[in-house]
Amino acid sequence: MSLEFFGATDVGRKRETNEDDFLCADLSTEAPGFDRPLSLLLVADGVGGHQAGGRASSLAAESIRDFFRPRLRGLPPDPDWTGLLSQACREANERIHRLAGQESELNGMGSTVVAALVDGGTAYAVNVGDSRIYRVGSRALLQVSRDHSWAEEQRRVNSLSEEEINVSPFKHMITRSLGYEPRVEVDSYRLVLEEGDYLLLCSDGLYGVLSEEAMLKEIRKNKRPEKICRRLIEEANRAGSRDNITAVVALYRRGGAKRSDLPSRTVSLEAGKGGWRF
Repeated sequence: MSLEFFGATDVGRKRETNEDDFLCADLSTEAPGFDRPLSLLLVADGVGGHQAGGRASSLAAESIRDFFRPRLRGLPPDPDWTGLLSQACREANERIHRLAGQESELNGMGSTVVAALVDGGTAYAVNVGDSRIYRVGSRALLQVSRDHSWAEEQRRVNSLSEEEINVSPFKHMITRSLGYEPRVEVDSYRLVLEEGDYLLLCSDGLYGVLSEEAMLKEIRKNKRPEKICRRLIEEANRAGSRDNITAVVALYRRGGAKRSDLPSRTVSLEAGKGGWRF
């Protein structure tokens, strides 16, 4: 089995800075004796404006990656990935919240996060905020995560019409983020992947302007994760996204190429933010 993945972020056409961040990492090379593919995928969208938002999203990605580094040696046969991912998010929350209290220019900063740890053919996912993870099968694109946002809360209780939600000044307000409060609640999910399934993790700069039908069309047409990422970002810019745009795409195969033969490189499309990562 194998997982081919690629991630990209773009500042977009309306913003001066990029407050998004992402991560794609093959963890199996750091887990001696682990006999199956192990990958960590993540998208974070900073809030707080300019320096603060970008700092928060980078801290979210860095903290969660650092959390796993010392824990990959001596893993049991069936690790509690859901528990570990949730704990990683809580520790990232504490780190961001603490820093925001220490530096006045970072006061109020926070970050959404959506992350997936793919162990063989099973994906364990978590989210805080409104960045999303989708599962894309042979027939449909399914939103797995639940948005922590004012708009989604109104939809759940059916208190306002879609038209009223769309014109509200609170439309883009998130109700949960890393760093805003000393403690955070983390939602978690478990997915058993099937041959040819894709995972799409993205910020609202992408799904906010592209319909699920449009995203599914690009995935089916372009096939490979790298090309899918680039095309999704191009289409979001063309559709007039007013935000930073970030996407991470992974393709699961039961057989096929060995992991070492697959492109795992990720690229940031904004100079100075992320750069090439290996």
